[in-house]
Amino acid sequence: MISIHVIKNVKTTIKDKFLRYVLKNDQHTARIGGVSKTNFFLNCYDDELVKLYHKNIEPILKNHINNNFKMNCIWYQIYLKNSGSYHDFHTHKKEDCHLSAVYYLKLKDKNISTEFRVNNQRIKLDISEGDLVLFDASIPHSSPPNNTDEDKVIVSFNLDCR
Repeated sequence: MISIHVIKNVKTTIKDKFLRYVLKNDQHTARIGGVSKTNFFLNCYDDELVKLYHKNIEPILKNHINNNFKMNCIWYQIYLKNSGSYHDFHTHKKEDCHLSAVYYLKLKDKNISTEFRVNNQRIKLDISEGDLVLFDASIPHSSPPNNTDEDKVIVSFNLDCR
């Protein structure tokens, strides 16, 4: 299994499909904790988002993950510009969650990309808009406060690799 793996610059057409979906559906979101908007607690298995994943992301993952995997949860998060919205350090580790992912749909400022904590050290990867990061679900990660002039938009999902 991998610890942290970056898939650089997933096709712009794929990113645009996901971004259109999020922007079309963001009225169905809620503020959760420090995150401006998310559909996580509203519907973690939205049919249209799942279809987008299976058609566009799953084929890419098959080239990067050597074992069987099944996506079991997918959601999006919007960190509004100049809102200070953030997500504290947390993990996704559960019995049916071995890998987690963050797909950056809108990220104009790399300073607000996901931070990881490995061996009590904060790690910041060189992430750009369009990148997909896969990581062990037990690795603590967070999103720093968005005090920039641009929204940050991501899609996240969890994978069961049994």
